[in-house]
Amino acid sequence: MWTVYKKDGTAAGCTVWSLEYHGERMGERYVSADIESAEPPSLGVGDWIEYRGERFELGSAVDISKSAPSGAYGSGFTCKGVKFLSLSDELTRCSFLDIVGGDNKMHYTGLPKFSFFCSTVEDFAGRIQANLDRAYTGDGKWTVVCNPSLAEKGNVSLSADGKTVWKMLSELPDKFGCNFTVSGRTLTIGVKPVEAGKVFMWGKDGGIDGVDVPGNSSQQVITRVRVYGSTKNMPERYYNKMSGADGKKYVPDNMAVSTLMLPSFPKTTLDPYIDSGNIGELGVREGVVYFDGSGDNEEIYPTMEGMTAEDLRAAGVSISLDEGDNGNLDEVFAADAVEADGYVAQGQTASPSTFRITLKDIGFDINGQLTSSMAKISMKDGMCGGREFEITGCAKSGNKYVLTCKRTLDSDLDLYFPYKDYNVKAGDKFVLLDISMPEAYIQAASGRLLLKGTEWLAKNCEPKRTLTPKIYGIYMARQHDEALKSGGVSLHNTLREGMLLHVKDDDLGIDTVTGIKTLTIKEGGDKTVPEYEVTLDDDDYTGTISRIQERIDGIVSGVIKISGETVIRNSPWLKSALAGKLSRTDDDTAEGVITFRKGLKVGDGSRGVDAAGNAVLKGVSSETISNSGKITNGGDIENRNGRVTTKDMTVNDAASVRSLTVTGKATFFELEVQRASAAGGLCIYSAGTGKIDLVEPVYNTEDTTKVEGWKCYQLAKDADGTSLQQMFKKGDNLVSFSFNTGAGYYTGTANRWWWRRCTQAGFTYELKNGQRYFSFTVNKTLCAEGSDEPKVGDKVCVLGNKDDASRQNAIVICAHKGLDAELTAPYLAQYVGINDFDLASHRESWWGYDADHKASNHFTGKFSISGSSGSTPIVNDRGAWEAGTAYEYYDRVSCNGSLYLMTNKAAGTTTGVPGVSTDWTLQVKAGTDGKDGASISIKGSAIAHYASASDIDLTTAKSGYYLTDTGSSAQHKRGITIVSGGMIVNDIDVADGDSYTTSEDGHLWAANAGREAWDDCGKIEGAKGADAVVWRLIPYSETLAGAIVEGEASDGTAYKSYHIKGTLLYTAEKWEGTTRTRVSLGDDVFWRWKTAKGTAWSNVKTPVPATPDWMYDKGDGDPSTAAEDKSLYAVVELVVGGAVADRRTVNAITDAKAYMDVDADLGRMEFGVKGLSESVLKIKDDTASLSTRMGKAEAKIATSVQTDGNGKVISDITLSADKIDLEGAVSANGEFRIDTWGNVMTGTQYGTRTATYIAEDKSNLIFTSDARVSLPNDAEFIGRRMLIMAQPRHNSAGVVLKADGGAVTDVSQYPKVEIVTGNVFVRGVYGTSVLDGAEAPDAVVEQSDADGSPYWGVRWFGGSRAFLSETGGTHWQQPSLLTLRGGYVELLGVEYSVSRLFRSETPELGGTLWSVHMSRVAEDGTVTTADPYSEKMTISDTDEYNGSIEALEGGTSTPWEKAERLCLWTVVGVGAQEFTAGLRN
Repeated sequence: MWTVYKKDGTAAGCTVWSLEYHGERMGERYVSADIESAEPPSLGVGDWIEYRGERFELGSAVDISKSAPSGAYGSGFTCKGVKFLSLSDELTRCSFLDIVGGDNKMHYTGLPKFSFFCSTVEDFAGRIQANLDRAYTGDGKWTVVCNPSLAEKGNVSLSADGKTVWKMLSELPDKFGCNFTVSGRTLTIGVKPVEAGKVFMWGKDGGIDGVDVPGNSSQQVITRVRVYGSTKNMPERYYNKMSGADGKKYVPDNMAVSTLMLPSFPKTTLDPYIDSGNIGELGVREGVVYFDGSGDNEEIYPTMEGMTAEDLRAAGVSISLDEGDNGNLDEVFAADAVEADGYVAQGQTASPSTFRITLKDIGFDINGQLTSSMAKISMKDGMCGGREFEITGCAKSGNKYVLTCKRTLDSDLDLYFPYKDYNVKAGDKFVLLDISMPEAYIQAASGRLLLKGTEWLAKNCEPKRTLTPKIYGIYMARQHDEALKSGGVSLHNTLREGMLLHVKDDDLGIDTVTGIKTLTIKEGGDKTVPEYEVTLDDDDYTGTISRIQERIDGIVSGVIKISGETVIRNSPWLKSALAGKLSRTDDDTAEGVITFRKGLKVGDGSRGVDAAGNAVLKGVSSETISNSGKITNGGDIENRNGRVTTKDMTVNDAASVRSLTVTGKATFFELEVQRASAAGGLCIYSAGTGKIDLVEPVYNTEDTTKVEGWKCYQLAKDADGTSLQQMFKKGDNLVSFSFNTGAGYYTGTANRWWWRRCTQAGFTYELKNGQRYFSFTVNKTLCAEGSDEPKVGDKVCVLGNKDDASRQNAIVICAHKGLDAELTAPYLAQYVGINDFDLASHRESWWGYDADHKASNHFTGKFSISGSSGSTPIVNDRGAWEAGTAYEYYDRVSCNGSLYLMTNKAAGTTTGVPGVSTDWTLQVKAGTDGKDGASISIKGSAIAHYASASDIDLTTAKSGYYLTDTGSSAQHKRGITIVSGGMIVNDIDVADGDSYTTSEDGHLWAANAGREAWDDCGKIEGAKGADAVVWRLIPYSETLAGAIVEGEASDGTAYKSYHIKGTLLYTAEKWEGTTRTRVSLGDDVFWRWKTAKGTAWSNVKTPVPATPDWMYDKGDGDPSTAAEDKSLYAVVELVVGGAVADRRTVNAITDAKAYMDVDADLGRMEFGVKGLSESVLKIKDDTASLSTRMGKAEAKIATSVQTDGNGKVISDITLSADKIDLEGAVSANGEFRIDTWGNVMTGTQYGTRTATYIAEDKSNLIFTSDARVSLPNDAEFIGRRMLIMAQPRHNSAGVVLKADGGAVTDVSQYPKVEIVTGNVFVRGVYGTSVLDGAEAPDAVVEQSDADGSPYWGVRWFGGSRAFLSETGGTHWQQPSLLTLRGGYVELLGVEYSVSRLFRSETPELGGTLWSVHMSRVAEDGTVTTADPYSEKMTISDTDEYNGSIEALEGGTSTPWEKAERLCLWTVVGVGAQEFTAGLRN
């Protein structure tokens, strides 16, 4: 299983049980998985999973499918095909802009569309690094590693037109002849294919159980190819003008040849071609290939690029160069510095319009090579790299050629180049275009064409087979397990696309090493072992190389021979192209490692080395013998002179020498090889080292007199000629030490030292004084205090880095003096995370002496002791066990007085409870309590001690008791004087012996026998104790109350029982000092409850409430089998690690237990206790109160039951005080609530019904589907605010859903909420004019049966939401219907006056609830639905309302209420996808 993590590294709460990895060489790499969860998975962009040691991240939102409610079962929510991308996906999102790194003097524009030139692949890598540094910093920083030796090509021109970094990397194979790999956030350019450490053969131990070898009918096998180059820079009819010694032309005039041809044309043959080595076997199969820039092939033509003086002289061309010139003919010697601004106003011409470029002697005069096209010089690098300039003139000046060139307009930048900021400079690379190149250059290009044609034929002369080996999963699983046990390399963990796979099958005649093109791994789920699918290249890697080598006979004295024909001297192109390709017939030298898979035979074949490395040789003569194993000798080793003399000796294990005499130089740990730096007695092992061979100050760009740092240079080759690499990076902290030394003594005193921040490190060479250097810049102010300036000869090494954690570690061995001020030599120290100049703060482990010259040793990490019986870890004592903390193998803790050792090595870590979890082994069991010891009695605490009571300043003395040696009277000795109100009120004698007391100043005082004065025992204030650790139950809900349960038994007998019910919900908190930490509930930490008299506990281990319910008093006839439990409270305990850590009791609130009866009529008050079903306080007559008074302040609780002016009885409770504190949660009418944090909440109703109903008891209505809401018009709702929301459902991606679960694609598909006013049921009282607010008519309007139907209440909505009349369309009208989709509307009830309107107290008819009801009701308060509609009620216009309305029949009064106003709903705010106002239907 694999865990999914959030961006911050915390678990995302879902697990992957099966996945599929897919990788493509130099292509997309990702992990796909199906995720199942019981809860809705919370996954977002950037969440990640780790697979085979590599991080893969989500790049987009995921699709979620729900099949069950939350928490129902484990796969209720599924996410199919979730795609986690490798970090290389970041390269596809990073634009490739025209920027460069550091201050490498190259120009740039910052634009996404540009052309540029790279002399080496390192220049290309530098631009990639600059763009990645721009986009990704901190933990997301990328590292680009470049291996230029593996690039086959250089001097490349490229263009970027809105491309990404990934798109530019795809050009590496074609442009530079090298590939790249990505691992994590490390990009490696130039990677030699690595062979997987296994020869895969048929069988369970061979690793494959099958292999498919499909044919390729579409491939055209070529054994003879004709190769043609480009026409660019070719002289007109060049080949037609060539003739032999006899003057006869090689090419007839009627044969037109304008392209570059193979070297054998035309002197040897007019039909040049190249044959493959297998043409005799397969026969002649002809083909043609063009290298003219078309298709995927490069353009080959005569060019200056890469030509040297050596090449021309070897071709017989005489040239003259200045003494000391490097011989590179494609470099500018000098150029004019154009001082003009590049901008030219529209309609004007550039001034100057031309500039001059001076070239070295290139072996020909351009004037003699001009064609009908305008000659051009194309700059390959420098400030004008990628730009072409027309050549308007050429003049010879000494041994130089001076070109006059025309400045060129860049229309994108609207600038003429070159100009003052971007000039052509000496050393810039160039080529000449649209001229006829001379003979030497044409022959060089022809040789290059032959090499490319040979390579092309080698790839196309054999049938291509795409092998598909079926890798045996069981073998891979077994090899993986064995590798992990032995510390070897797991094929499962290391197999990668781009590796070479060696597949061998004798039956099929297969023995090939082929690159892995794609790799797919499926594992988990129902697969017992991983399944592997590989797709291999359609070409044999080693076969192609060998076929090329077959055609190349050798390189002798710098001359290349192909098929017996001398082509050309070894030019720079061919040097790189032939890297690693050796001759089979001539003497040759290999610059790298040669691997012989089947062995090596020498001479007649009787001697050599087999594939296993066993050698059979006649003799061995060696200057150096290095042995890491056992040497077996069958004869004697003679030492006749008593001395063994050897030039070099290497011992890989240990050497024991009785005496050693060194007559020359002795070198121990060659520091540059070991990546260490030493000065005097100090050695530093870190990420890199170097030496300063040249140093220049770096000045402020505005104030050129102000030094900001130093640019340091290191030669690219050491004194032995070995090429060096740049080992410093931007952000490194670089350190250097220099010590005094003299003949015969060593003082150990430092002359100079510095430790500074590196702000620039160039990965490309810089040319200075004809030599190549690496450079790095150190800052003047970002340094350790006291740092000196860098000087030539300083040895420098890395000692930390600002951001890169991989370069922040070091090991320091110091024998005399070091940087760590807290250690004294000798010492060995390990430093981790060095990101500043405070070395001591990063010290992890050390062995040496502290600043006081005392031995000081400290080691961090796990340790073990090895012996004959094996290796045993050293115990790591972790102190007291803490719940929730992860403990590792061989950690030891104390728990409940016992010592436990974590011994489950396979688990790795555990959070289990010692004594409960099997991960722990008991080592020391807790002891029993000891006997009581002697105790001291501390009696009280005094304010202070005085020799005499008269010393007490009574004007300021605090009230209390004081220790006095003499009291207020002389008879009082060594006792206590009591002070109160500024007066001594008493003296108390203290007995001898065991009396002790303390004073406020922290001293302990003793009343010792025979003493007349108190003895001061000294200050007893101890050291500050550790923070107390306390566990607390934190209540969220804690209510228990009495409840009456009524019902009927099976025989029809009614019963009434009394239960106690409630809700309990708690969280657990750990209080440590002032720190409070909430702890999740589980097996180790949980709470439980039981009744006071009960014995059974109910455990709660999840954050859900418990709902206690027990039978307190069982009524007669109650059929329940539950026994009575007379508990009036519950006990709640917090259990931590098996022990009770906190306890609470929760009292039940019963209906009544005690009561107070106040009878105002009789002037009587009675107190007593009644049954649980009685009331706590009974109030009779009108008022009663409870009050507390002090002066004019009064706190009062008053209750009353009174009749208002209309005769209605109203009960009332009044709380009156200057300050009223309500502690805990407060509620009113069940819906208005103030929680314990002070948040105010009102009622919210969620509805999904479509039926019409009245919202009378909620102020917030939320609907997730279509609904119709009727708002009441009763006066009680005046001032009420109503918030109605049409809130559709949506998925985790925020997509709005329809009722059927599909995605909403139009606003009309949103759930619709219609809002209307309440109904008024009218029966023979008033007509509609009254309801519209008009004056009452003079006479009662009598309505018939037909009129006995509901009218709308105040049917119009107020506010500004009016609309044009639907009938006439000429006037505005208030709406009676509001329609809402996807949003909210807020309404306010305002007063709407009416006259002579009456309503019944219970507005219900036929099960329908009406807002204002105009029908009389029965005496029991219900509507009389049987009343005929013809019945009418009458009220005289002059009658005053007397609380009742006379009926026409029966003469009885019915309860009616007079209503003089109604509620008009007014729109005050709307925010919705759609909101319309109109008339209701």
